[in-house]
Amino acid sequence: MRRHLLEVVLVEDDEVEIEAVMRALQTLRIAHDLTVYRTGAGAIHSLRQQRQHLQSAYPFFMLLDLNMPDVPGLQLLKQIREDPLLCAALVFVLTNSDNEEDKFAAYKLHVAGYLIKSNLGPKYEYLTDLIRAYYQVVEFPLR
Repeated sequence: MRRHLLEVVLVEDDEVEIEAVMRALQTLRIAHDLTVYRTGAGAIHSLRQQRQHLQSAYPFFMLLDLNMPDVPGLQLLKQIREDPLLCAALVFVLTNSDNEEDKFAAYKLHVAGYLIKSNLGPKYEYLTDLIRAYYQVVEFPLR
């Protein structure tokens, strides 16, 4: 089993939440690259540009806030699922919303999980456990 750099994409506009995720990822002890987008429009534009030169799509790990100021998270998720270069993303919604309609809509767009920020533990330790488990157990194609 060969492992490669874990690519983590965070789409979040709240600086406190960005810092919390960054601190949590530092405890992973897994080679990773974190890219933060503070707007949905910036995320979709940059991700599309980055992947235009690739022969095929490959999965990356995305943490997506639903409550973005420009492009709502569910709308961004729909755009990701419709894009052949982005559709393989493993998207986890990372939100404060416990709304059942949001959950249903997110799963309908094939999220890997719906995470409520307040359930992740004081230092987001459950988030790091989840990422570590994915990295150690799930097989991804090598680029």
